[in-house]
Amino acid sequence: MWNLDTNENTWSGELWELYGPDPQIGPATFDLWASSIIPEDRERTIKAAKEFSRRHEEVNIEYRVRHQDGSVHWLMSRGNPVADDDGRVTHYIGTIIEITNSKIIEQKLLDNRDRLDFVLEKSGMGWWELDLDDMSVIRSPGHDLIYGYTAMLPEWTFDTFLSHILHEDRDMVLRQFKANLEEQREGNIEFRIRRADGEIRWLWASAVFRPDQKGELTRFSGIIQDITNRKLREEELERMQAELQHTQKMSVIGQLAGGIVHDFNNMLAVILGNAELLQAQVQEGHPFAESLRDIMNAAQRSADLTRQLLTFACKQRADPELIDVNKSLLALKPMLDQLSGTRVTVEFRPGDVDARVLMDPVQFDQVISNLCVNAVDAIAAEGSITLATFVEHVTGADIARGHTCALPGTYVRVSLADDGEGIDSEDIPHIFEPFYTTKPVGKGTGLGLSIVYGIVRQAGGDINCSSSKHDGTVFTIYLPVSDLDCQLKETSARQRPAGYGEGTVLLVEDQGEILALLKTILEKEGYKVLTATDGNEALETVRIYRQRIDLLLTDVMLPKMNGAELYRRIVQERPVMKVLFMSGYSGTAAGAAAPDLNGNSFLQKPFSVKQFISSVYAVMHPSEKP
Repeated sequence: MWNLDTNENTWSGELWELYGPDPQIGPATFDLWASSIIPEDRERTIKAAKEFSRRHEEVNIEYRVRHQDGSVHWLMSRGNPVADDDGRVTHYIGTIIEITNSKIIEQKLLDNRDRLDFVLEKSGMGWWELDLDDMSVIRSPGHDLIYGYTAMLPEWTFDTFLSHILHEDRDMVLRQFKANLEEQREGNIEFRIRRADGEIRWLWASAVFRPDQKGELTRFSGIIQDITNRKLREEELERMQAELQHTQKMSVIGQLAGGIVHDFNNMLAVILGNAELLQAQVQEGHPFAESLRDIMNAAQRSADLTRQLLTFACKQRADPELIDVNKSLLALKPMLDQLSGTRVTVEFRPGDVDARVLMDPVQFDQVISNLCVNAVDAIAAEGSITLATFVEHVTGADIARGHTCALPGTYVRVSLADDGEGIDSEDIPHIFEPFYTTKPVGKGTGLGLSIVYGIVRQAGGDINCSSSKHDGTVFTIYLPVSDLDCQLKETSARQRPAGYGEGTVLLVEDQGEILALLKTILEKEGYKVLTATDGNEALETVRIYRQRIDLLLTDVMLPKMNGAELYRRIVQERPVMKVLFMSGYSGTAAGAAAPDLNGNSFLQKPFSVKQFISSVYAVMHPSEKP
């Protein structure tokens, strides 16, 4: 009991033991009680006791006392005010309980929670607990750190949580939360937030219901973790898998296109060759002259189409030169202005840099022209096309973040942007596929962009497209910068005067129509011609024909053995014999199939009579000037 007027206390024997002083020291007083409290708690405890007594409120104070043996004990004082007959509070009567063991347990729990907070924070995680009655949230410091706060906010509620969730994910989170409440089940969810610093991050949350002392589910608690890095890795893996599938698909289609072109070129060789022979015998004004010209033009256009298919398949031989991209675009602009007409303007913004690349200039023009034509078609009324160049240094880190280029290095970046209708997002992954077109039936072949893709890849570059419906389209091309100081260009086949021919030619061709046609052309030029339809027949002809054979003219893809192997075996017996290879495949593809032909003369089908005779003459008379 505490007398407020005299500050005298009345303690039981147990209280003397709890407070610690020797009962012989003197009477119990407020000051003796205060002196037993350890210095760290004394001021706080005395102030609280006096404040309770001033307001005549129930006392409830926890503090520590030190016994004579030096041990420290936790006590809890609880007391109620007592008034006299006049209603004036004169005393406090209460009890003292030792709570040392409870405080030790409480401190261990706090230490464990601190350790848990530390582990969770270092793991990018935090814990939280939602009170389902008032929707307030208690949480760990790591929780607020995940949301971008360097210090804990004074208050956190369910609405605070919702305010950080991106608008696109908010409805999904609310639906799952309501479902968890209705079904009283635990939940796991992934969603995006905007942190306090504005950064968007991916979070994972897992929660369970926790009952109160009455068994009612009043709390929903769990953990959150920042999973942004994992999400980025998953997105990168998905992107790489999609690119791999796309590359494999394009490779298969390319192989199919190459095989079709080979057969088609053989047929075109027969059509073009025979039409040219007939044209040479028909005078101008003859009823058949115009028909022959139509046949020649149609066959030539078909030959151009096969070259485009080979370009798409990355099997068309290029004539690379060191070109300045800015100068090439400036030279091309007048033609682009004609392609765009009067309703679409073409603007060129060259970068102030040295933008030299090693690429076939004709193919470069073809890429830009194809993209420009597509852009014009995408602009319904008036609009503009903007060409721009820039030199970009691509690092391994850029590629890891999803850059278009597959290899690090320095690239010339060429962008072509239009303000047309744009492309639907579901169409963009397919636009580089052959025969895929978003144009109306009859308005496009579906080969334009696939050819662009093939040319760029063949040049060692990469290309991407960004677009959205009604917001225009941007194609971005990356071409590796070249540091060569000289131009590279293949030497063209030498020309020779028509009507001149001498020597013996061994002609090996498994297609009967082509064999007959080429034999006719060579014999008309004065050459003696020996023929064979496969490698074994050719070897037998060489064995039987003991006179000089000046030239082996052979197709690369022959039954039983390829043309390169045939030449290797013949030249062992006839080392002075020259060779001219020909194929419906390009030189690149034929060289891959028959590596021994590399470095030797090659003629790709279909070819004109003039090209054919000039090539034969150039191989047989290499020292003569054309």
